[in-house]
Amino acid sequence: MSLIVKGIHKTIEGIESSNDISASEIKIYTAAGVLIMTITATGAIQLASGATLDINSQTVVKGRLTAVTAPTGGATIDAECRTAVAAVIDRLKASTGHGLIT
Repeated sequence: MSLIVKGIHKTIEGIESSNDISASEIKIYTAAGVLIMTITATGAIQLASGATLDINSQTVVKGRLTAVTAPTGGATIDAECRTAVAAVIDRLKASTGHGLIT
């Protein structure tokens, strides 16, 4: 099934599913036939490799970045700050939070 969807500012060129809009996954392609997004039956949105999610021309999601290391060493040790930074890193990691970093 193919469907043309027109938006206010952008056009999604094609939506394809194996049966209908309630199929187990929906794939969205560019006009050139390049897969840009898959929506799974559970509602997960999977961007194609190299694709980004932009809102108002601002990229808000793109490929996962490398890990950020927790602070160590230094002449002045601020335990509270290190705890807070470690918590932010945990929330960004793939294994413990949003998955924005490895």
